[in-house]
Amino acid sequence: MSLLPFGSAPGISKLTGDVTGTGPGSTATTVAKIQGTTVSGTTGTTNVVFSNAPALTNPTATTQPSFTNNTTVATTAFANALTQLGMSTMPLNLGATGGGTYSFASLGSGCILNVTASAGAITTINTIFVAGSGYAVGDLITLNSGNQDAVLRVLTLSGSGVSSLGILYGGTGYSSGSGISSLILSSIHFTYTLSGTLTSNATFVMTNGTYLTQSNQWVVNNNTTGAYTVTFKVSNGSDTAIGTGVVIPQGSNNSLGTYIETDGVSDIWQLSMPNTQVSGVVSQVQYIDSTGFMGGDSTFTFNDTTKALSASSLSLTNALPIASGGTDNGSLAVTAGGVLYTDGTKFQNVGAGTSGQFLKSQGSSAPIWSASSFTPVAPTVQRFTQTPYYTFTISSASFGAGSTYTNNSSTFTVVYASSVSGTTTVVAYKSSGTNGPTSNGTLTYASGSPTGNLTFSSVATNGTYYPTSASILYAKITAVGGGGGGGGGNLSSGAGAGTTGGNTTFGSTIITASGGGGGTGGTSTFGGNSGPGGTVTISSGTTLYSLTGGYGQSASETINSVGAYGGNNPLGGGGVGGGYTNNGGYATAGQANTGSGGAGGSVGTYSGGAGGGAGGYAQILLSSLSASYAFNVGAGGAGGTGGTGYNGASGGTGILIIEEYYQ
Repeated sequence: MSLLPFGSAPGISKLTGDVTGTGPGSTATTVAKIQGTTVSGTTGTTNVVFSNAPALTNPTATTQPSFTNNTTVATTAFANALTQLGMSTMPLNLGATGGGTYSFASLGSGCILNVTASAGAITTINTIFVAGSGYAVGDLITLNSGNQDAVLRVLTLSGSGVSSLGILYGGTGYSSGSGISSLILSSIHFTYTLSGTLTSNATFVMTNGTYLTQSNQWVVNNNTTGAYTVTFKVSNGSDTAIGTGVVIPQGSNNSLGTYIETDGVSDIWQLSMPNTQVSGVVSQVQYIDSTGFMGGDSTFTFNDTTKALSASSLSLTNALPIASGGTDNGSLAVTAGGVLYTDGTKFQNVGAGTSGQFLKSQGSSAPIWSASSFTPVAPTVQRFTQTPYYTFTISSASFGAGSTYTNNSSTFTVVYASSVSGTTTVVAYKSSGTNGPTSNGTLTYASGSPTGNLTFSSVATNGTYYPTSASILYAKITAVGGGGGGGGGNLSSGAGAGTTGGNTTFGSTIITASGGGGGTGGTSTFGGNSGPGGTVTISSGTTLYSLTGGYGQSASETINSVGAYGGNNPLGGGGVGGGYTNNGGYATAGQANTGSGGAGGSVGTYSGGAGGGAGGYAQILLSSLSASYAFNVGAGGAGGTGGTGYNGASGGTGILIIEEYYQ
């Protein structure tokens, strides 16, 4: 519509569409006042035209901060800065105590600071003038000045306002000043390079949004140290991480750059490089691991049919770590006959020894080849037979095994000696005479070396075994009970049975090898019954043998009856029955120290005596030996008295054999 000249109408009540002023020269000024804008330029001589599609020639506007999200005009400088920001690198130094939350999804606002800058980088947070509100510990913010690329982290809060900040990156283009407002950071950068020392796990919370607005990809270089993890996750919109996220592996010098992506809504995932299937020769292959590039002049051949990959040459700049299946030693020598070991960080080769050497450990130091210093040690064997043994307690003295001493009209031969609890114990057996030793007194020297009498304060009437060395690996104990006596032969009157052999024992209950039973004598109508073999009881140690002794032979009741044979165990030696003549024959005893049974007596007409049974046979291995063990060796059973025939023979004495094997 057209405006009428002033004064020709009471006033203007409404303007619609384009407004064109006509009339006196004051019309242009009037229209300008209606618009509230100073308008320069006219159309025609005195007309001012307002159009709904005005033509603008090189207009200017204020460039907004890169992280601004409003409806103001975007300048070319803003667009260029945003493009550069999307491909930029954000270096973040997590400091000496890195860990916790690092959030690009802060809900805070209103924080105003005073800072000091040097060479364009913020170096000190001086004062927080306004704490703002809505912040959380770990929120990342920047400042609305400089190039808006500094990264500050909220360390502590006062309510929901900021009370202290840390500087992860000082940025560029800043000047010292106060009253600088803060801006919320967005995860728009393409590359994040992390450094510092972790003292706890770190979680980065990236900006969320929609599939359209916040779908993004990033490269993360985790150059931190410390045995903790760095995980990138997406925000749920409330400054809290959701999803599984991606754990970024640690490397050095950007050696393990990790490519990740998000849909901006649900999670973050790691991107894999596409698989490329090739066949033929592939040259110049480079490898990357936690130590960096290991490239070299490498030639591989891939067989597409068999899927086999072979390398005709391969050189590595850096050694493959042990944790990845390598040696971590780029100069590891390969020696024929060499032995590999680790020095705590990498493999080493001890080299080849010479024939006959053995590899000797030096604890945590490198092993070495050494000449063998091992000399086999023959076992010490002690045999205790059935004869009275005595254990004398004496004061310290010098004497040797095999020496003989007399006391109470009998001779005693020393088996061995051992020092126990400040006293010396001498075990000896009665080698001649019928009397046992006195309860205390003097053992008078008779033979052997060294010379000199021994004074004893007490004596025990059983044998005691003392291990002869502290380096005994184990002892093999063989125990055999005494053999039973054979029964007597009979012609017209009754004959006697042989007696049971004595038990051989070791320790209080470790081994009991029972003596064999005696054979019965013949009667006027029947031959004698066989003596049973002795049994075995073992309570500890490793059992090698536990054998019941062999039964003696039963006698017949025929005319000219021979005496029956004595029983045997693994040591043999059973007595042979007497032969028959018109007057019969003598039976033979079981062999001494075998535990075999004695033979039965014979008779010229009827009913010979039965053979005695053999003693039980036991053999064990015993390790971790005690200081001493009591023992007893079983006697052979006596032969039965013949009636009008011949007497049965005695059984063989038992035996105890101790073999000591050394380290």
